[in-house]
Amino acid sequence: MNNEYKRQFRTTLINFITAGALSLVITLYLYFQSRSLLFLVQCVGSVCSCIVLGMYMMITRKLALNKSYEYEYGMGKFESISTFLGYIIQDMNLLLLVYMSVLEFVSAAKEVSFGWFSYFYVVGCIVMNGYLYLNFRRQLADNGSGIAAAQSAETLRNLVMKLVYLGAMLLVTIFSEIQFVYRIQYIVCIGIIIVMLFKSLEPLKKSVNALLDRCVDEDMSMKIVSILAKHALLYNEFFTYRTRVAGNNIFLDVFLNYDSDMTVETALDNNQKIETALESAIPNCKVNCIIVSGERYERISR
Repeated sequence: MNNEYKRQFRTTLINFITAGALSLVITLYLYFQSRSLLFLVQCVGSVCSCIVLGMYMMITRKLALNKSYEYEYGMGKFESISTFLGYIIQDMNLLLLVYMSVLEFVSAAKEVSFGWFSYFYVVGCIVMNGYLYLNFRRQLADNGSGIAAAQSAETLRNLVMKLVYLGAMLLVTIFSEIQFVYRIQYIVCIGIIIVMLFKSLEPLKKSVNALLDRCVDEDMSMKIVSILAKHALLYNEFFTYRTRVAGNNIFLDVFLNYDSDMTVETALDNNQKIETALESAIPNCKVNCIIVSGERYERISR
């Protein structure tokens, strides 16, 4: 498994360098060289990719070094913060680009000129994204990694968008004298921006839920109460439960009270039975039953 995480780290590193850092520099250069908003939209997307892929690169490296235990909860929070910041920065810039695209569409000054390097870059991105997508799909088939699944979806999105960019560039170049065709690039820009904004809603929602420790499974409360009811003879009183969310994992603390005449060994054994039942019923859940007295719990609550 350690070798598998090393492979994920290498693939993520390649993705960060190509789709993130290198893409940011090249698209910024191509925008000033061609004055096409197509490349400015890609540049904004590359900023988001740098943040999100940089986060995945750090996580996969810790997993490859077998140090995930040091960051069991913190890595999930780091993933959520990075995702939130990356997409917020992207969406704020995309809204500005909508305004710029509308102005360019109205004026249509015909100042855009695509050079051979522009086509070379877009075609290269298509080939690279195709390779990375197949690589991530193989990793996903091998171990079902959530990181591989997220990067696979992101790479596929980049691949489709690059194909759309290439089509728009070809149309503008071949039919440069036709005013409507020339304006297609701005229509494509607005269309791509709308897609990027829409696609950012789900990761933003997930990251906010994780930062607020909100369990996305609405039925989890019923499952907890049902299981505790089935094991009611094992404990004296159930106070409450608290959750923390880290990535796809749910950390569940259950506060229980036992009879004062029960031995510590018996109480711990009962805790283990309840933890096992809860973890079996709730996917990706790590349960910790905490033994408290009524007075002690009141102090904890306050």
